[in-house]
Amino acid sequence: MGSCSQFEELTGDSKAIRDIRALIAKSSCGNYPVLITGHTGTGKGLVARLLHESGPRAHRPFVSVDCPSLPLTLIESELFGYERGAFTGALQRKEGLFEAARGGTLFLDEVTEFPPDMQAKLLNVLQEKQIRRIGSTSTLPVDVRVIAATNRDVLAAVRGGTFREDLYYRLNTVQIHLPSLSDRREDIPSLALQFLKQFSGGLRRVDAIAPAAIDRLVGYRWPGNVRELENAIERAIALGEQSVIQESDLPTLDASSCASDVSPSETVLPWHLAQHKIILDTLTVTGGDKRKAARLLCIGKTTLYRKLKSYGASA
Repeated sequence: MGSCSQFEELTGDSKAIRDIRALIAKSSCGNYPVLITGHTGTGKGLVARLLHESGPRAHRPFVSVDCPSLPLTLIESELFGYERGAFTGALQRKEGLFEAARGGTLFLDEVTEFPPDMQAKLLNVLQEKQIRRIGSTSTLPVDVRVIAATNRDVLAAVRGGTFREDLYYRLNTVQIHLPSLSDRREDIPSLALQFLKQFSGGLRRVDAIAPAAIDRLVGYRWPGNVRELENAIERAIALGEQSVIQESDLPTLDASSCASDVSPSETVLPWHLAQHKIILDTLTVTGGDKRKAARLLCIGKTTLYRKLKSYGASA
């Protein structure tokens, strides 16, 4: 079983983080599913990887699936694979992601975005521990640990009928909930220093963060969580001129700063329309680069895909 000292990447000394490290250590050797919950940017992917790397499957593949980015028509073939001739264009047999992760871990990020029919198929795989490629008449056993994550209120999704209750209980053998950064402010200085060490040298040499800048970081509410803090430190290193990050090097830390690179509309719009316009304007600025747009907007890539789908735009 892994020890808490193995999880240095999960930075912080708050009680919440210490408890999460201990839960990862206890859960790493099991084969049962784990459900990771928390807002966008809290580090769900990091926790999934730590669960894999600290357990007996560490030498086998860790396959991460960004569920919202899978086209609806291709989800089944991507996960389960297909046989040659199964459909037009299936010129040869193709392994799915479950097979690619054999002996290792399959991480289903934002699993609540799966449509109902795929939820049923996933439940069957978890229960029977076997898959069937599209076009095949036989099943294949799969030795894969499934870790799932979501930024949604899963019980609310169950009550609303958008997520299967039986799948929820199957995935929720162990749940690890990641708190928002604003709920563990005591961890902000150590996180900021970690990102300083990560980015300093690659962009330019920076040795420290001034106390006034630390106070500014601790006082901000961080709606984008750890990811937004990471972006703020990277930007401060890139744009600053001294060997110590000063308060003036930090981006404007208020609710509107996340889209500061996008020209605001002069017309007052309802919030949902204004949000739509900001996202599309940002995509124009980035030339359609969704990763860069998500970064400028201080939201997760999966959140951006979901919002684009809700607008009827292609994700």
